Amino acid sequence: MRHKALLPVVVVLIVGSLVFVLGNRLHSPQSNGSVQQQEKNTGDASSVSPAQTQPVPALAKTEHPKDHTGRSESKSTPEVLANTTRVDASHVGQVSEILRDPTQTDTARNEAINLLRRSNYKGLPDDLIRILNDPNEGERFRRFCVQHLGIEVQKANNVQKQAVLSVLQECLSDRHLGVRREALLALVNAGDPTGKEKAVEWLVAENADDTRDLAIRCVQQMDLKEYIPEVRKYVYDDNEVTRIAAIVALSQWGDEESRPAFVVASKSENVRIQRAGKAALERLDKTAPNLVD
Repeated sequence: MRHKALLPVVVVLIVGSLVFVLGNRLHSPQSNGSVQQQEKNTGDASSVSPAQTQPVPALAKTEHPKDHTGRSESKSTPEVLANTTRVDASHVGQVSEILRDPTQTDTARNEAINLLRRSNYKGLPDDLIRILNDPNEGERFRRFCVQHLGIEVQKANNVQKQAVLSVLQECLSDRHLGVRREALLALVNAGDPTGKEKAVEWLVAENADDTRDLAIRCVQQMDLKEYIPEVRKYVYDDNEVTRIAAIVALSQWGDEESRPAFVVASKSENVRIQRAGKAALERLDKTAPNLVD
C-alpha cells in the first residue's frame, strides 16, 4: 500500500523534471530549428490516426510546476511534449520513461512517441514492440503502437525493418481486433506480401464482418482489379461499413457495372450510405472515360 501511495509522487517528480529540462532547452538558442510534420498514417477509416500531428512552435514556453504558486497552471504533460521540437540524447531517457509508463494517459504516451521520433531516437521501435507485447496493455494503446510501427518500418534499415515486419505479421492473429486491423494496413502500406495475402483472405472469408471493410479498402489500394467481382457482392451488404467500403472502392475503380447499386445507395434513408452513393456517382461520372479494363 505504501508503494502505491508513493507512485503518484514519483510520476509527478519525473514529469516535473522533464518539464523543467525541456523548458530550459526550449528557451536556449540551440533548440531552434524546423519541425517536420508527421506523415499522415492511414489507420482505421472510422478513426483519426494518433500518429498524425501538426507542426508545433519551436519556442513554446514551459515552466516547472513548482514555479506556479499564485499563477496560472502549468502545461500538461501532452502539451509539453507536443510543443517540444526535439530532445538530445541525454534527455531521451526521460521521454522514453513517459512512453513506457502505463499510468500516463494515452495522449501523453502518444506525444512521447512523436517527440522521440522527432529526436531520431533509434530505440523507438524496440520500445513500441516491448509495449505491444505487454499482456497488461489495453487494446487502444496497443493499436497506437502498431500504427507507429507502420511509420517506423518505412524508414528502418534492412535489419530493423525485417524485425518490425515480423512483429506486424504476428499481429495479424492478435487477440485484439484493432491491433489485427492496424497490422494489416501497416503491412499493405509497407508493400509486404503477407499484407496482400491476408487482405484477400479476409475479403473472401465467410465470417469476416469485422474486417471485410478494411480488406476491401486494401484490395482497392493495391489495385487488385481481379477481385472487383468479389467486391461487388458487398455493394448491397447489410453491414453498413462493409457496404460503404464496397461502394467507395468500386467507384474509385470506375466500375460502371456498379452504377445501379450507387443509384440505389444515393436514395437510401441511411444518411451515410446516401452520401457514399452520391459521391460514388459523381466519381464515376468523372472517371467515365477510364472504365475498368
